[in-house]
Amino acid sequence: MNLFQRGLWYISTFVFFFAPQRDFAQTETQKSKTQIFRPLPKMESTRPKTTFDNSGDTDIQSHNRSKTWALNKKNESYYVLPSNTDLSKSDTTIFNKDGELRLQRDKNRQMDNPIVHIDYEINEPIVKRDGNENDLNALKVECNQEKMITFQPIHCENVLYVQRGYGGYGLGAAANIFSIRPPDALSDGHGPRNMLHALDLGVIDQTGGNGGPLYPMELDMYADGDDVNQRILEMILFQNYTPSKKAKASVGLLVGVNNDNSRFGSIVQFDGHFDHAGIDLVGAKPNCINDHDELTCPASIYLRSGAKISFSAENDTFQYMNPFNESLTTFVSKRKISEENAKVGVHYYAPLIIDESTKINNDLYVKNLHISKNIESETIYVGSIIVLPSKNIKEIKNIKEPKEGMIINEYDNHVPVVFENGRWYQLKLGSPI
Repeated sequence: MNLFQRGLWYISTFVFFFAPQRDFAQTETQKSKTQIFRPLPKMESTRPKTTFDNSGDTDIQSHNRSKTWALNKKNESYYVLPSNTDLSKSDTTIFNKDGELRLQRDKNRQMDNPIVHIDYEINEPIVKRDGNENDLNALKVECNQEKMITFQPIHCENVLYVQRGYGGYGLGAAANIFSIRPPDALSDGHGPRNMLHALDLGVIDQTGGNGGPLYPMELDMYADGDDVNQRILEMILFQNYTPSKKAKASVGLLVGVNNDNSRFGSIVQFDGHFDHAGIDLVGAKPNCINDHDELTCPASIYLRSGAKISFSAENDTFQYMNPFNESLTTFVSKRKISEENAKVGVHYYAPLIIDESTKINNDLYVKNLHISKNIESETIYVGSIIVLPSKNIKEIKNIKEPKEGMIINEYDNHVPVVFENGRWYQLKLGSPI
């Protein structure tokens, strides 16, 4: 291993590399503030055509002819920086400072080649698995912290991006990571490919569960003042790759467990003040056939049968769909208030009070009102005006299956009638007032 190769091996413990980017055509919709997509990476290989000899003019160099220098070290694989040399080009130097192995290139332009480019070809398949296979890594960083008191954050890998740019595409990122499944991936006839991740994060506690807090991922945002430039803590966007084709993702965000022995306390938890809404689904557009497509229109929120919607931290005021009798049941302060069933109707377990303070467009229309006996009293108190339905004699006689005690206002003779013993009878009226 020559010195340059050894140097790359050492810097791999702390250098994070970024994929090259290019702009791509955007429609007016994609340019809107809610369509902020990273440029797609180049699909073609950017591996430089490099030759090695001892002539000193075709050593390790990228396609823009810039050179790689080592300070005060001579090696056949890279240039030795002479004293008093003016680095007028986009040249890269490797040097040691304060115990750190550093790479530096001072003069950089947009779309320049990266300082470090690692090519890693995986082309030797495993014929037989024996359970001892290691992960394949193009870049591997291992850090080991001993049992000691720690008063500052420790980062096994630390990336810092300082931005002052403006105009143009307007996107800056400390890391730009893409995984790509190329067009020829299915050409071997083996069907769908393996699962593809752009980023795979995980933490493992092997202490038995009492080792301390675990946070696989933490997103932090620091800013002052009101939000006038669209601050979004986490953004998940989906877009078709080919502009002329439609695309669909089955799930936008999936949170789950791998077995029944794992469970959550709360699957999603929000803690903090908000000004607009805890969950805003105004922009969610159900794929409905028309405005009156209530039965087949997709739900904005789906709950399984038996799941509750609670309105109190004590979980004593809630609604839920009872899976046993298929009723939407309401509890208030641990008291059952009502059950709504498509076959039976609405069953109230608490008094139904309609007075002057209850406004239902000033009128309450009920097709059939069944009032069962009150446990404490069989008396029904009405604190407002009762208006009987009005029909003429022909309509009254054509009522199918009238009930005993049914009262209707017969407006041919302007007199109430009651159904008793299988016949309708007019009620005698007293003197007018």
